[in-house]
Amino acid sequence: MRSIKKINIKKYLTLTLLTTLASLYFTQNLDEKFGIACVYIGTIANQIMLIESVMMVVDMGNGKKVDKFQMVTMFLGKFIILFGALYLGWQFMGNRVIIPVVNYVIHIFILTLSSNKES
Repeated sequence: MRSIKKINIKKYLTLTLLTTLASLYFTQNLDEKFGIACVYIGTIANQIMLIESVMMVVDMGNGKKVDKFQMVTMFLGKFIILFGALYLGWQFMGNRVIIPVVNYVIHIFILTLSSNKES
């Protein structure tokens, strides 16, 4: 996948894992820890698919031939994975699902910080 080359994967995984471990501090039982793990895995998959989807849109804007069906399924899959992970987190955590949601927002900023700058 081209998306892995667009980010500093070691920096990204290290920082997201640290924030996820910090969010585990606010859990009360093992079910909530499992809920945060589900949302974490969904977040990583979602953000990698986000990078790939944006790269497809940029390629299309630059005149390259892009499979539009693949692009649409990438965007739909991205949302299905995110909402599925949040739904699982909600099943395990109830109203405390806000903890992994805040962690997801932090991961968006980490993704931006971890992106490789092109010259």
